[in-house]
Amino acid sequence: MEGCLTQIATMGISRLNRIKKHRIFRDFSWPGTLPEFARFNLIYGWNGSGKTTLSNLFRAIEKKQAVSEGEIEIIVDGKSCFGATFSSNPALPNVRVFNREYVEASVFRPGDEMEPIFVLGEDSVEKQKEIAKLRRQLEADRTSLSTAQQAKRAAEKSEDTFSTDKGVLIKNLIGGEATSAYRNYDKRGFRTKSDVLMKPEATVPEPLSEEEKQQLVLRQQEKAKERLAASVLSLESVSDLHSDAATLLSTTVVARVIQHFVDNPDIAAWVESGLGFHKVEKATCEFCGQKMPLDRLNELEGHFNDEDQALKASLDALAERVNADIAKLEKIQTPKKAEIYSDMAVDYETAVKSLEAAIKERRNLLEELASSLKAKRAKAFERLTLPPLPPNVPPHAKSDPVVDALGAVNKVITNHNSETDGFETRITTARKTLETRAVADALPDYKKHRKAITDANADCERLTGSINDLEQKISKLDQEISEHLRPAEELNRELCSYLGRDELVLKAEKKGYSITRHGFPARHLSEGEKTAIAFLHFLKSLNSKDFNLKTDIVVIDDPVSSLDSNALFCAFGFMKERTRNAGQLIILTHNFGFFQQVKNWFHHRPDKSNPDKSKRMGRFYMLDPRMTKDGRFCSIQRLDPLLERFQSEYHYLFSRVYEEAHGTATVSSLAEFYGLPNMARRLLESFLAFRQPGIAGELSEKIEAVTFEAAKKARLLRFFHTFSHGDRIAEPEHDLSILSETRDILRDLMDLIKSDDLRHFDAMVELVAPPVPTPLPSPPTA
Repeated sequence: MEGCLTQIATMGISRLNRIKKHRIFRDFSWPGTLPEFARFNLIYGWNGSGKTTLSNLFRAIEKKQAVSEGEIEIIVDGKSCFGATFSSNPALPNVRVFNREYVEASVFRPGDEMEPIFVLGEDSVEKQKEIAKLRRQLEADRTSLSTAQQAKRAAEKSEDTFSTDKGVLIKNLIGGEATSAYRNYDKRGFRTKSDVLMKPEATVPEPLSEEEKQQLVLRQQEKAKERLAASVLSLESVSDLHSDAATLLSTTVVARVIQHFVDNPDIAAWVESGLGFHKVEKATCEFCGQKMPLDRLNELEGHFNDEDQALKASLDALAERVNADIAKLEKIQTPKKAEIYSDMAVDYETAVKSLEAAIKERRNLLEELASSLKAKRAKAFERLTLPPLPPNVPPHAKSDPVVDALGAVNKVITNHNSETDGFETRITTARKTLETRAVADALPDYKKHRKAITDANADCERLTGSINDLEQKISKLDQEISEHLRPAEELNRELCSYLGRDELVLKAEKKGYSITRHGFPARHLSEGEKTAIAFLHFLKSLNSKDFNLKTDIVVIDDPVSSLDSNALFCAFGFMKERTRNAGQLIILTHNFGFFQQVKNWFHHRPDKSNPDKSKRMGRFYMLDPRMTKDGRFCSIQRLDPLLERFQSEYHYLFSRVYEEAHGTATVSSLAEFYGLPNMARRLLESFLAFRQPGIAGELSEKIEAVTFEAAKKARLLRFFHTFSHGDRIAEPEHDLSILSETRDILRDLMDLIKSDDLRHFDAMVELVAPPVPTPLPSPPTA
């Protein structure tokens, strides 16, 4: 089985071949002397040594996220994989990484519930964070929806007021009559007509002039009027009458003229009219009663002869024709203006005036002709002339001004009668025209109101849809989280086993877990507790469907943060049990106690005794941070033999401090002393913890209890307080003159240990720096 597992391990990550310009790894290449990763691997490094950088690189492999900072090359199954192509490289192995980033992503408390609810597990946490994000968006959308609904109500109210006002206006305009269909006109009618005119195929009428509008208003207010009779007129041609009169006036009679009658036409007319009563011979004069002399009768008949009578007969006949036309003109009757519909009144009045003017002009012409004919009758023996016709009466014209003017009047009457015949249609058309035009005038503003409502509706619908979608997404995510909740009893057993105590109790709720401490709500989890809970979920995820524990890679970075020694041992045992069958396991830690546990586990594997180290499945590495003039850099090295051999860190620290205290190499930069103050402090603290077990105070109190030169003790304390800070490695950022004394101060530290416990000091020196054997003297020459 071990052989099979060894073969599986070769399918994992062989080495981190190159890490350049990536955070603390400035220019690292995997040394040729450094063994490649095996199935089980332990990397030791203090805080600040690059451990987090490495775990984040492994997490980038897990998440298939490209690494753009610097140059990254890893070897997987003999093939190179580069950081810039992590997002698209199918050769990347399947990895699960536990580190601080995973912890932060795996224990989440949403909101501020009265009863603290925690969501556990990276996938569920991501979903819960997505829920929190969706809830924020949901709340924002609900606020926006409320605003949109207010805007919609305001737009609807504004449109309602506008439509109501326009409805009232149209009702007042055309709805006053009892017979009007617009008597109850209101906003509904206005909206209906507006919607019709807003259709693409609708034609919006041109605006009405004020005069047209008033005509329509008057029309729709009128009552039906009686039909009117049109006048029929047949007149002779003025030009013909004038021509005939001119001919007669120019005709003269040849006769025995009695000058007295010529000079006295009235007497002549009187005589002529009585001559017919005295034709008989020996006739008695009707005036004087005497016998008319025959020669007088002959003389009178010679004056009033047949030719004269014929002319006069012609004059009388023409005069009769003229008077007949005059009589016809006098008989022309037109309806009163009030009898005509008001919208036709103007045209009718104009036509009547034109007719009256034509009649007057015609009458004047005819009367002038009659007068001329009468004068000619009295002057049959003279040639008379007529004045020419006016320009508007050309000779023999086919049309006549009076007839034409009467035709215009009759046309209005005909239209009037048509209106009477279709009065209801006329009224309806007028009202519809007024309504359509009034609505068309208001249409631009109505469109604005409708658009405001449409836009508000669209916003409400969009936001309502978004809210429904968000609620569905939240519900779905809640359901998925609920489905992935593990039984609380199982979690409680595992947590108790991991922490070594049962003060924390989890209870599965609908959307997560409530956690109590000693029966009270645990509103704040410590970093150690959060790490423990996250690690439990991490180990559980190793059994998921998309991860094969026996063939895939597990990377674990310090799962025992902030745990005490007892809990640390429990946590190690739990981890060991869950990862013993991993295809490849890489553990990183800065905790020496945890390091020792893992190291012992790897040391006691069945294959550890194999003399061929290349076939051992457990490998040990350490991170070696250094300082140069260019800044910090880190490399991966084989674990120091002292750390691998002994069960404490003390041997390694003593070795490093002793070596540097007695170093003689020239220092090119004070940065080369980076890390030594912290090592020296931890070495002294470990030494004094054993030598001064009764003093539990600060380092200064323990040093004061040691019998040693006061000045050197003061210099040691100043050195530690300046350049070392607990369990982290500090940057040399203070008085560099003190840092330049590093070797001298380290020698002081060695002297203090030697002075306080010589036997211990000698044993440690012999262990870390055994004396070089003295070579045997050469044999004497012959």
